[in-house]
Amino acid sequence: MALGQQPHLLLLAQDVSERATLERQLRQAQKMEAIGQFAAGVAHDFNNILTVIQGHAGIMQQQLDADNPQTKSLEEITRAAGRAGTLIRQLLMFSRKQIMQFRHLDLNDTLRNTIKMLERLVGEHVQIAFHPQASLPAIHADACMLEQMVMNLAVNARDAMPNGGRISITTSVETIHRAPTPMDPERRDGEYICLSFADNGIGMDAQTVSRIFEPFFTTKAVGKGTGLGLSTVFGVVRQHRGWMDVESQPDQGTTFRVHFPASQQAPEKTEPAVDPVPRGGSETVLVAEDEDALREMVVQALRIHGYDVLEAASGRHALEVWDQANRRVDLLVTDMVMQGGILGGELAERLVAKSPTLKVIYTSGYSPGMAGKDVSLLEDRNFLPKPYSVGKLTQFVRECLDAPSQRN
Repeated sequence: MALGQQPHLLLLAQDVSERATLERQLRQAQKMEAIGQFAAGVAHDFNNILTVIQGHAGIMQQQLDADNPQTKSLEEITRAAGRAGTLIRQLLMFSRKQIMQFRHLDLNDTLRNTIKMLERLVGEHVQIAFHPQASLPAIHADACMLEQMVMNLAVNARDAMPNGGRISITTSVETIHRAPTPMDPERRDGEYICLSFADNGIGMDAQTVSRIFEPFFTTKAVGKGTGLGLSTVFGVVRQHRGWMDVESQPDQGTTFRVHFPASQQAPEKTEPAVDPVPRGGSETVLVAEDEDALREMVVQALRIHGYDVLEAASGRHALEVWDQANRRVDLLVTDMVMQGGILGGELAERLVAKSPTLKVIYTSGYSPGMAGKDVSLLEDRNFLPKPYSVGKLTQFVRECLDAPSQRN
């Protein structure tokens, strides 16, 4: 171009670094969502299969003497099924599709209970130091998810210190006012509880740090890791409306800083879980489940414990069984998502309308995102997620029947 009859070269420059960052964040979010949809889709079938495996192993364990040589094999079957169930939960956690049970918790108490388990997990060659800030505000969180998150961080720290080392866990209260960042594209204002998890292991370079939250990315040898540990942690933190910062350099260790919004509620008191001896009963239970093998296992387990059990292969079939029963039904155990056009929620509503004292237990191997509108029924309801053991099933049934009548 020419200006004043003098030739000029026009050069335009535009900083696209912010756009590139946003594009990377979008691609990462799309990748997480795609794998999350896959995980949620297969979770239902896997959880049904695992429930059948755990259930029949549990039935046989209850019928065998402790000194029976088959007891060891059954224990290994149960343990392997439990590991498979944990893997499915990890897939759903990092994709933010796992069912959560939120309570107002004292993070320090949760960590104290977890650290005893961490010490066994990491071994004697790794020392754990806990430095809690006194009188922390509560956080609105799922205790099991917090424990899983801390365990995953501990496993990664242990593997980064093959010759032993030190893990330092610290809690504190921070008041934060900041704009969005690449690691957390949300504005943050207010009071947050910070969990710092540091090790003095081999550390990571910047390129590795940039990928550590990707599902299935791992620096471990083949067969030594699934690549889901930190992506699970990422999913748990995001489900709790928090964020993470990472500091690491080769040979200088790694520090994860996890921030959770402080709750305005006081922490709820929690009682240690006790695994009671399964108790049976003589009440009538209607089991509605469209997976034949799973339904047969549940029916067998409940009959062994004395219950009078009616069974149905769908919601529509359950209505027919109800009408033909000619006796009072005390409890409905129903899968939430069944073939035949009548979901568990609708089935329960129809039967409760006929018998207001009927109690209901909902079960599902689906994640909330795949269970449709019926998932809204989970709040304040008796929900038994798959996979579950025979002991858990019979305990849950007995507690539900013994509980005072209330809205199902």
